[in-house]
Amino acid sequence: MEDMIQEKVVQKENELNATYDEKMRNYEEREQDLQRQLSVSRTQLRELRMSVESSQAKLLDQSQKQDQETISKLADMDMLVADLERANSRVATVERRNELLRAEIENMKSGSGTSERIESMEDQISSLEAETERLAKSLDSQREATELAEREARKKVEAAQREVESKDEEVRRLRETVEGMRDYDEVKRELEIMKYVEFGGMDQDEEDSDDGGMNGYEVESSKNSLGLTLPSPNPRVDGRDGAQSLEVLLASKNKRILDELAKFRVSLSQPPCYQYFYRLFPRRI
Repeated sequence: MEDMIQEKVVQKENELNATYDEKMRNYEEREQDLQRQLSVSRTQLRELRMSVESSQAKLLDQSQKQDQETISKLADMDMLVADLERANSRVATVERRNELLRAEIENMKSGSGTSERIESMEDQISSLEAETERLAKSLDSQREATELAEREARKKVEAAQREVESKDEEVRRLRETVEGMRDYDEVKRELEIMKYVEFGGMDQDEEDSDDGGMNGYEVESSKNSLGLTLPSPNPRVDGRDGAQSLEVLLASKNKRILDELAKFRVSLSQPPCYQYFYRLFPRRI
């Protein structure tokens, strides 16, 4: 009979040890995997945030440079337009003078003017015509330069707009990636839930027996003897912390299993009547 009891005790102890070892290995592997995921997620999130900040700074600097270049080109274009207007005004003035001189020459030819006066007027007309031709060429040159400057300015503005749109798209993609990497809080909360599910009921029997011996009612506590609480649905708002590590929880559960095993050994080593009283009064025997 004693050999059978001892064999059952050994068998039960082996089963408990095997179950405990298997759960401990699983939880350690799960915790290590979650910790690695947290570390990788935080590293990627930090890199993405740095990349977004760098892109925004470059975009702002590029936009400022493009604005300065555009303002400078517009100022140059305004100066060219003013030169063109002055040249047009001078050409119109010269043309009016030519018309007046031609009319004066015609009047002199029809009257009694001298040949010297006519020659002088013709020389002035030739000089004015040469100046008019020079001004016309200058006007054409200025017009071509203005058109070229306008084309270059439009090209630069279009290129700047395309670059700004590209940078905006890149910033948008980076922000979406950052938003997608913000689940490391959920990974941490998942680990806390696993701890609570596995170890949240530890020492509940002792608490219930103590409270039941006082008034016969069960007292529900939001925090068990190991300091475990169910993780908040919104950990960013709640901000609770202070849960014990997995090693401490496993050690506490191991102690509880060993205590139960010792009680089981004692109960099996006693006669049936003592076993009955032990179950009724476990703390007195």
